[in-house]
Formats: sequence, C-alpha cells, structure tokens
Amino acid sequence: MKLLYIISLLYLLFAFVACDPYNSRPCDAFYYDCKRWQVEKFDSLEFVSSHQKSLLFTLVDSNSSLPHEGGGLGGSCCKNDPAMVTCFMWAQFDYECKDLDINLRIEFKQNEGFQQAIDEQAIYYIIYVKLKKDSFYQYLTFYNIGPDIKVVAPHQTIYDSLMLNNKVYYNVLETVKDTSISKLEKNYSFLKLRIAKEKGLFYLMDSDQNEYFLKE
Repeated sequence: MKLLYIISLLYLLFAFVACDPYNSRPCDAFYYDCKRWQVEKFDSLEFVSSHQKSLLFTLVDSNSSLPHEGGGLGGSCCKNDPAMVTCFMWAQFDYECKDLDINLRIEFKQNEGFQQAIDEQAIYYIIYVKLKKDSFYQYLTFYNIGPDIKVVAPHQTIYDSLMLNNKVYYNVLETVKDTSISKLEKNYSFLKLRIAKEKGLFYLMDSDQNEYFLKE
C-alpha cells in the first residue's frame, strides 16, 4: 500500500511538470523613459501652496524591472506560443515627506504584447501612500498615460488643457476622492490629484481644500 501511495505521488508530480500550465517568452526590461516626467529634479518633488506652504517629497529609493520571462495561462494547447504572453514591466520611485510623516510611491507599469509597437503599449502611472510607521502602501489612484491618456477609474476627468496658477497644463487627468464611500486619513487626505501627460503629478488638494502646485 505504501509503495502504491509513493507511485501515485510520483505520477501526479510528473503530470504536473509535464503539463506546464504556462506559456512564456523573453521579456525586455522596462524601457519607458519615466524620468522625463521630472527630468531636472527627479530626486525630489516639491509642492507649494498659494500661501507659500511647502510639501517636500524626497526620493529615498527606486527600482525597475530587469529582463525576465513573462508567463501567460495557456498550457500545452498552444505549444508555448509567445503570442499568448503579455509582459509586465515596472519601475517605482519611493519618496518621503517629513512634513506629513508619509511615504509616497509612484509606480509605472508597461504592458507589452507580442510584437506590439512601443507607441501602442499601455503604460500606467500609479500612486500609493502610507504613514511612515506602516509596513504597506495604500493605493491612492492610477492613470493610463500611454499611448493615450484614458479614464480608468471612477471620478476621473480628462482636460485637453487647464489654466492653473497662471500656467497652462496640457493633457491633464484629474482624480477626485469620493468621500461618501471612503474615510479620509488626515495625514494623506488628498481630495484631488492631477497629473499632466508630459509632467506627471503636479497638483494636490488636501482635505482643507488647500491647493499645492509642483515647483519647477
């Protein structure tokens, strides 16, 4: 009986290995030039209010994906067809704001379909935040910035251009926090965030409706 049990286990192991449920193909490293969003001062993001109050976010860490194998569910049906695999590449930048006692994470994700042109690949800009004492980041909002800006979450609005603080911003995507269904944490209770297509995060509104603009 024991021998039969061992043989059964070996058979199941062989079946699992032989029927690999994933297709795969080589994936490039993340190659979207995300640093062009804040080229000159990417090591810090400073936001200033009309009352000259400043919020300084200092870069403390950054990472990006290395060349890797992507996988897609498909099994033996497709003979490891690379067209069945979408590669997911990423880059992330972590900042700390001592004034608010929070950390801010900006993450880029790029979806690469098989033989898909670079200018057709989906690119996402995601913002996370956490209290410095916490272990995990809390999702704040995300945007689809490539190849074209698209609304991908509730309470988002696209503006072709927007005049703010005596300056014109183009291709702006705005997210407004829905306070009716989500409790705001005082330390990072941003009611409104705006990004611009070629600039990134440039505007914050806190729970007291104070507006902060990226210092350039």
